[in-house]
Amino acid sequence: MKKSYFSNTADLTQLKKEYKTLVKLNHPDNGGSLAIMQDVNSQYDTILKTRIFFTSEKQKETEINFSQSMQEILNKIINFNNVTIEIVGSWIWLEGNTYTIKEALKEIGFKWSSGKKKWYFTEQEFDKRKYKQKNYDTLKNIYGFMNVDTKPSMILT
Repeated sequence: MKKSYFSNTADLTQLKKEYKTLVKLNHPDNGGSLAIMQDVNSQYDTILKTRIFFTSEKQKETEINFSQSMQEILNKIINFNNVTIEIVGSWIWLEGNTYTIKEALKEIGFKWSSGKKKWYFTEQEFDKRKYKQKNYDTLKNIYGFMNVDTKPSMILT
């Protein structure tokens, strides 16, 4: 079983700090082991690909660990043209020219928010009345948000 080098990292700042420390200790140019360095790089890359880090006024550095199904949803929509994808808390919000892709969005599991004029996806159960009264910017301030780069190179695996 491989050693976990980043088990105590709670946010992006800690992750980067721990990575730099491990590089200094284990890099072959500093007398370290190539095998350990490759393992550290592999774990670091995996964490960056499977966790989404974002900032907001209330949450300076918070991380969300997406489930495998949330990552699959992002992979399905990341290449849609003329849309903006935002992650707000544990929700995926999509807006833009969605008329031509609305059936595909429904198949994936997205729902339309008529009050916010956006499509959304979440795995959690929620009370619509609670969120209906809050505008989108308020939700972003409360839960934090991240714009998702829709270039093909951003696809999560």
